[in-house]
Order: sequence, then C-alpha cells, then structure tokens
Amino acid sequence: MKNVSNAFKKVIKDGGPFYAYAKVTLSNGTQLELNSKDDFYISGNNYTESSESGFPLGVAVAKTIDIGIDNSDERFSNYDFYYARIAFYTEADLEDGRTERILEGTFTVVDSIAPGDTIEFTASNDMYKADITYVPKASFPATALIFLKDVCTQCGIRLGDAAFVNDNFEIQQKPDGLTCRQAIGYVAQIAGGNAIVDENNNLHIKSYQSLGITNTDLISGGTFKQELNKRISGGSFGQDTDFLITSGDFNATDDYIMLTDFSSDPDVGTDDVTITGLATEVEVETEEGSSETSTLLYGTDDYCLKIDNPLIKGNEEKALRMIGDILIGLSVRPFSGSFFPNPTIEFMDPVYLVDRKNNVYRSFVSSFTFNYLGDCTVSNDTKSPERNKGIYYSNATEMYRKAKEEVKKNKAEWEKAMEDLADRINNSSGLYMTKEEQEDGSSIYYMHDKPTLEESMIVWKMTAEAMAVSTDGGKTWNAGLTVDGDLITKIMSTIGLNFDWGVGGTLIIQTPSGEQTLYVNAKTGEVHINGLFTSEELYGGKRKGLTVEEGTIRGFYGSTTTGLLDLSAMYDDGDRHVVLKGYDYLHLQAGTEIIVEDYISFIDSVYFNNSVEFTNWVYFTSDVEFEYKSHFRKAPELYNLDHVSSGGHIVFGSDGVTLAYLASSSKRYKNHVKDMTDRDAEKLLDIHVVWFKYKDGYLSQTDHMCGKEIPGFYAEELNDVIPDVVQYDKDGKPEDWNYRAMIPYMVQLLKKQNEEIKELKNEVNKLKGMIRSD
Repeated sequence: MKNVSNAFKKVIKDGGPFYAYAKVTLSNGTQLELNSKDDFYISGNNYTESSESGFPLGVAVAKTIDIGIDNSDERFSNYDFYYARIAFYTEADLEDGRTERILEGTFTVVDSIAPGDTIEFTASNDMYKADITYVPKASFPATALIFLKDVCTQCGIRLGDAAFVNDNFEIQQKPDGLTCRQAIGYVAQIAGGNAIVDENNNLHIKSYQSLGITNTDLISGGTFKQELNKRISGGSFGQDTDFLITSGDFNATDDYIMLTDFSSDPDVGTDDVTITGLATEVEVETEEGSSETSTLLYGTDDYCLKIDNPLIKGNEEKALRMIGDILIGLSVRPFSGSFFPNPTIEFMDPVYLVDRKNNVYRSFVSSFTFNYLGDCTVSNDTKSPERNKGIYYSNATEMYRKAKEEVKKNKAEWEKAMEDLADRINNSSGLYMTKEEQEDGSSIYYMHDKPTLEESMIVWKMTAEAMAVSTDGGKTWNAGLTVDGDLITKIMSTIGLNFDWGVGGTLIIQTPSGEQTLYVNAKTGEVHINGLFTSEELYGGKRKGLTVEEGTIRGFYGSTTTGLLDLSAMYDDGDRHVVLKGYDYLHLQAGTEIIVEDYISFIDSVYFNNSVEFTNWVYFTSDVEFEYKSHFRKAPELYNLDHVSSGGHIVFGSDGVTLAYLASSSKRYKNHVKDMTDRDAEKLLDIHVVWFKYKDGYLSQTDHMCGKEIPGFYAEELNDVIPDVVQYDKDGKPEDWNYRAMIPYMVQLLKKQNEEIKELKNEVNKLKGMIRSD
C-alpha cells in the first residue's frame, strides 16, 4: 500500500474527497497542468489495477487511467494528446490547509484523441511497452533474473529489482513466440507471484511469499474479540469496528488494508479458498519410443492451480516445487464491493474485510478501481473450487489501449536510467527536514517525504561518516555512500567504469541493441563469449596466447600457430569438419563424450579417456588408446592388419556393440558339471534345417550373399529345441546361435554314431563268417 501522512489518513477516515491532478508533456514538448477545479470533469475519472479473472498468478499488470477533460471552450483543441506522457496524482486537502499529493505514476496515451467538448482518453503506465514480440538475445540455459533483464532491455522497461524470489531458477530452453509481457508474466509465475510497474515505472516482481495474510492469529473465529481489538487499534476497546480501527495509532495497520466502510453490503464468498496443489503437463516417452502428455502434480488436487509455462520446460518438477512451497496452504476469501474511497490501496495488498455483523475475512486485492470524487471498487476474484478449471497461462490481460508504435527503441540502459531520473526529479514531491542534535553539539540530518519522520517511508540520513537512503522508514537502507568512498547500491547505471578488482555473481556485457557479447557466472564458473576473444602474454620475448573467433580456437607462439581447434560449421566444399592439430601428442578429455559427425584425422598419438563417437571416417597414423567406449554409427572397417598363425578371436557380443575376446576353452577357467549324454546330443536331429533369403535392406549391398538363398536355421526354432546354444538380444528375443556351443552336441552325436557303426560292422562280420562256414 502507498505511504501517506497521518493527516492524509484522516481524510481517508472522513471519506474524502480526493481530486485528480496531472502534469502533461505532449509529444512535441509542450507542458500542461490539469486540475479538478478547472479541467477535469466531476465524474468519469479513475485509475484501475486489475488482473485476469481467477487467482492472479503470473500476471503482468498494467495500471491504466481513464480521464475526461472539459474542452467546451476549445482551449485544448489545438493540442495533440497522442503519445502524451502524463504524471498523474491523487491529491487531498488537509485540515491545516496544505495539499498532499500521491504520485500514481507516469502514463502514456497510446490512442489518438478526437477533440470535442469533452476529451476522453485512456493511458497506461510503462507496462504497455511490453506488448511487443520478444526476441531472445541471452544465452541459454539462463537464470530467471538474466532472462528478465534481457526482456526488459528489449521492451525498454527499467527493472527495479536487483533480485527477486526464485531468481536463480534455470530456464533450460530458449522460448519462442512470446511477447515481452508474456515473458515477464512467466517469470513472475516462477517467483510465485505477479509483475507490476510502480509509480516511477520500474518493474517489480511481487511474490505471494511476502504477502502478509498468513498471520492467522488476527482472526478470532469470525468476529472481533478483545485481543484482536488491541492488535488492530493499538488503543482502547470499543463497541464497534469503526471506533476500533480509527481510535488508535494510524500506523498500526500499515501492513494491511481494513475494509469496513461500504455503501451496500459487499459480496463475500461462502468459504475460504485454500490452495492445495499445482499441476502442469509434461511430455513423457513411452516404452514404444513415442511421446505422450502426462500431468505432473505437486500437492493435492483439491484446489489445484494448473500451470502452462514454457520457461519451466525440462525443469517442471523443480518449478512446481519452488512455486508450490510459496502458494500451497495460502487461504483467501473471494469478495467484491464498493467501499469508501481509499487511494492507498494497491494490487495484491493484504486486506481484512469486516461486514456489518463484525465477521472478519482475510484476503488480498486482485482488482481495484479508484473513482475521483466517488467511491472505490475492490475485489478478490479467486474462483470457487467448482469453478477452478482454468489453466494459468500467464497471458496477462491486454491493456485497454495497446501501443501502435514505439517512438524510441534499443536505448542504452544508461539512457533509460537518465530518463527515469529526470522523471522522478520533475514529478516527485519535495522533502521535509529534521535535525537531530547530538551531545557533542553536532547534528544528524534527516530528509523525509512526510511532515514528520515517524510517518515517513522515504528517509535520507546524513552523518559525519556516511549518507544513506531508506524506503521503509529507516528500518533498512537501500543505498549509501561512506567517507571512505564506498558506494553501496542495488543497480548502478554509468557510462564508464574503472576498477582494480571485482567480486560478484554474474557479469553480462551487451551491445546497445542487447546482443550479449560476454557472460560470466562467478558462482558456477560458466563463461560465454560471442565475438573475437584474444588472450596473450610475453613468454621468452615472444607473444604467446590464444584467440577465439568464428568457431576457431588458435594457440600461438610468436608468429607460429602452435595448436588449432577449428569448430567452423562449414567449409567451401560444403562438408562439416572438426580439425584438431597438435605437435606430437593430442590428449582429448571430455566429461561425457566427443562426437565427430564427418571426418577426423590424427597424425600422431591420441588418447580418449571417456566416450568418443565417430559417425564416418576416422584415420589414425599412430597409436590410439580408448579407455572407455567407442560408438560407430556406420559399420567400421579395419585395413592393413598383421597376420599371425594363431591367437585369440575378437568378436562382437550378441548385443551387436560389445567388442571382446572370445571366451577361452582352457580347463583353468572352467568348473566341470557333468558329461554330455547321447540323449542330449540327439536333440540335433530335431532341428529344422531350411533355405532362406535375408530381407531387403538387412545385408550390406556389398555382401556377396545379398539376395541369394542361404542354408541355415531359425534362432526361434533352435530356442525350442536346444535353448543353450541360442543368443538373445537386449530385449530377451532370440537373435542368433552360438556355433561353438553347437560343436559339442555334434561331436557327441558323431561319437554315438561311430559306436553304432562299429557295432553294425561287428554284426556284419559275424554274419559274413557264418555264411562262409555254411
């Protein structure tokens, strides 16, 4: 909520009135002042902050003003209000005769205006600038903070947060087809909240983590009790809520809005809505290799917010957990109504609604319209559980009037910061001063935005050692300067920067158009370079260093290129190449794998200590050593191997990829089980022998048996007869048969048949002897 003086709060208590005031700068530089007495119509002037229908999550909210000015005397007919910048204020006349103004923001008229007796137009704060297509220029993966900075650079909105909730969430993939406003909303969703532009047109991510509506001890079963009376009023007890709220210290309710005064009873939901879970859809791969959509749930589905956010793709589970830890358990009461005017209310302010029966309902503001010289409408539009069927796309409600063109594009951050400074200098109110004398006669000076230091939120404090500024009444300090020259600030905009050392998290160097040339993450050690990089030093009187340009890494010594890693994507011959050169020995070491898609040549020794994949030709003229695995997408061919008279066999395993020595037959490696029987061997006689042809495309076209009839077996049929000789693929299906395992069956069968032949010969010889004797 906005900070105002106690005298201004007294006007709120009395029901107003409140007036509109504006400083207008036309596109040609002409400046006008508009006030309620002479220029604004009595009715029809208002400002609005509103989200989409439902629980607002991931909304980039635009604050708009609708105003009408009297032109019956045609004094404004010669002015063109199109693209005018309006510094718009709410003002109140105080009891002491002073006038206090609240800056509502600087708004831009983005539709042409037709002059007449009445000139009516709608203007938006700088959120309208985000209604343009986002073209990613950051390097991905990128944190949510880096991503948001890239978005703000493109749309010309100044980021007012140096950090925000979940800003370190890593966005895995570059998003496509987004507007800058959608992108801002998606980041706000990751932070568990929404995005707003403040009165100085700085973008802020507002998370529900900081929403002060979780203090359930303020609620006492639905009605006020004495303990609650103390908490709210800070004073004595009373019989009605109006007395309780207004009789004590005004500052006692600065953390939330009390809605007690209304012309008619507000509409209040029958029950609190408690968020129980979050869900999103993810693509999962099926066993067949296809993909299907599955729902990922964090929490329970009693009241579940369904999220569709492209920035969390690939990291959905972590995103739901981070957002869910903020939202799950949050309880709000939907409501809507017209209340006495209170211009301090803002989007997402926590509220306590008190009805005529003194029932208290806890909620927050999701939609707010303030009518000058009238009332204000306030609501929380969270849907009841049975109506909560929507998906939170974070497509923010489009502004009532969208931008037709951008006058200035690709501004440097420094220029935007200077414009912001000029706006705040020209449109801000003045300061009050308080002098605090010390015991030694010196003084500490305070400059503040309200008449007294106690009721002020903006406080400048100056001592002999330092000067600092606070926006929370001096509880914490946002920035400062010490006499030692130490500058403490959140965001610094400057033309030049000279320094001897730096300690920090992330360094990003960009061109004026937003192209990233250097990214350094000190926490992770990640460095991205786009363009020419040169590092050199003198070594032995000669230049020694490294250059990186257009995909080529070169090491040099003097005028000689000592090493080269060329990652150029294309050469004149149209082929893709990777060239690696070294003196005598090339050592390639990778965390996962080295992939070469075309041709690689090694002149001397090469060593791979992890995976390496060759998809085409590889040529080694000397030693090569693989410590881990080698993958060949095309069939490897080996030439010029030496011949030996005997030795072990190198074979592929049944999986078709494992290269290994054939198992030894030595008794040294075997445990005897039993002798093979004749019955075991006779199983060979049940094998079905066939002639077959391999199906088209299975054999290499260069194989001499391609397309010809081949004698053989079917592995599936062997599996039914002698499963011990069958080899299986990774899925357990019969793939081949082991001829080495077949030989013992054959030998045993031959031995059996040989014995039978011997017996038959003996019988024949006996018969022959008997014939001769007769």
